[in-house]
Amino acid sequence: MKTLVMILILGAVSPALAADVTVEMLNNKDGQMYVYSTNIVNVEVGDTVTWKSTNPGHNAVFIPKAFPDGAAPLNGMLNKDVSYKFEKPGIYMIKCTPHYGMGMIQAIVVGKDKSNLEQVKAVSYPGKAKAQADAIFAELSKVSY
Repeated sequence: MKTLVMILILGAVSPALAADVTVEMLNNKDGQMYVYSTNIVNVEVGDTVTWKSTNPGHNAVFIPKAFPDGAAPLNGMLNKDVSYKFEKPGIYMIKCTPHYGMGMIQAIVVGKDKSNLEQVKAVSYPGKAKAQADAIFAELSKVSY
């Protein structure tokens, strides 16, 4: 009986294991040029996303004003893998600096929280990034958490 109580207590106070998600930065996927391997990633607070430099010439950077207030910025270097542990819930918009105008963006949704959706929609997205952002926002509007 004592063993069972100890197991239950330890299970209740043990921290949940955070997930790690990998996103590839690609030159081409399914006929689309300059893309991340997925347009939308859903993670929980405490999870880490790693952007893998699968093809050269890419990075991952938060789009200014398109992530939750108070979150530390992400500024990945070209041709380098970069990881980020998400500590605040909300939507984070990511861009590849050299291919931003070509539409290389994605959304990370943390904690099933879309409370800053209007904030990220209000950002001015250049070129093809505008169409990509609109497609991402349309997809997010279909999801109810």
